[in-house]
Order: sequence, then structure tokens, then C-alpha cells
Amino acid sequence: MNRESPSTVWTLPNLVTLARILLVPFFFGLTVYHYRALQTGENHQTVYQAGAVVVFIFILISDGLDGYLARRNNRCTPLGSLLDPVADKLFVISSFALLVAFKAIPIWLAVLVISKDVVLCLGWLLLQVLHYDSSIRPSRAGKATLLLLFLVVLESLLRSPTIFRKILWSVTGILTLISAFGYFKEGLRRSTEKPRDHSGGTTL
Repeated sequence: MNRESPSTVWTLPNLVTLARILLVPFFFGLTVYHYRALQTGENHQTVYQAGAVVVFIFILISDGLDGYLARRNNRCTPLGSLLDPVADKLFVISSFALLVAFKAIPIWLAVLVISKDVVLCLGWLLLQVLHYDSSIRPSRAGKATLLLLFLVVLESLLRSPTIFRKILWSVTGILTLISAFGYFKEGLRRSTEKPRDHSGGTTL
């Protein structure tokens, strides 16, 4: 089994992705304090809100920066291809679970988004175990959905007018279903192909 060398593993894009993963607990904590302070009427809620927004911006920038650096320097690695979707799913799942707990988003949207990511991960794992090709690239619908998911999180912090919020939730739910169907269809297609002789570095 071939292993990546340290110089290949600890590339700048991979370090940026790792930093994004490490920022998730900080965002989670600041958001919890923000909503608790909002519920109790504490004066510090705006400080927590500003902190959560700043961390969110860093997470959002790093989400595009790691991919840009990897492509520009031709440093795309199996580890980076795995860490990037893991970072996205960790942020999305933890954020939506938190937001629904504080009733900042509807239950149906959180269930839809979290279920889609969980099923997608299980499908990827199944393809891996059965030695099928699991290197599925993000679709356009998947990329658009991820952007809307980030917008939902940001909107929950900034609390925009109700009509915009409901439109955003509806569009996000529809695109989540469309992207989920696309990945499901691609997964079925991969499962009809000949299994690989051995497992290797793959991406979701």
C-alpha cells in the first residue's frame, strides 16, 4: 500500500483545509453563546454574533482558497480530496443541527440537509468497501447547494426579513433534493461498473 510522503501530505492547500476544520468548533461555540445571549437578553450577544460572523467568513474564504491553491500549484492530493468534503460536511451538519436546536431554521430543512449528507457518506463508504470507483466530483447542483447552505447559516446569524428567509429555505431545500438525486444516480451508475482490484485514494 502506497503512502503519501510528508511533503505531499502537508501541502499548503491541505493545511488551509485542516485550519477550516479546526475553526468549526470555534464557530459552533460562538454561535451557541450568541443564541443563548439572545434568548436571555444579555448585552454580549452582539459580540458573540460578530465573532461567529468573522469565523464564518474565514471558513468561507478557506473553502475556496484551498481548492484554488491546489489547482494553481498542481498540488491536488488524495488526502486533500478527502479532507475538503469532510470539512464541508462537518461544518454543515454541525451548524444545521445547532440552528434547528435553537429554532433558527425549520426542522424539515435540517432533516433534509443532514440526511442527505449522512446518506451520501454512507453511499461513498459502501462504494469503498465494495472496491468500486468512489471518486465522485461535486456536481454543479452540489456546488450551488453548498453555497446556499452557507447562506442559510449566515442568514440565521444576521436575521434577514422573513420573506427572504423563507425563499432561501425553499430554494435550498429544492436544490438539496436535486443534488442528492444526482449523486444517488451517479452512485448507482458506479455500482454497475466492474469493481477495482484494490482500494485506493478516492474522493466524495
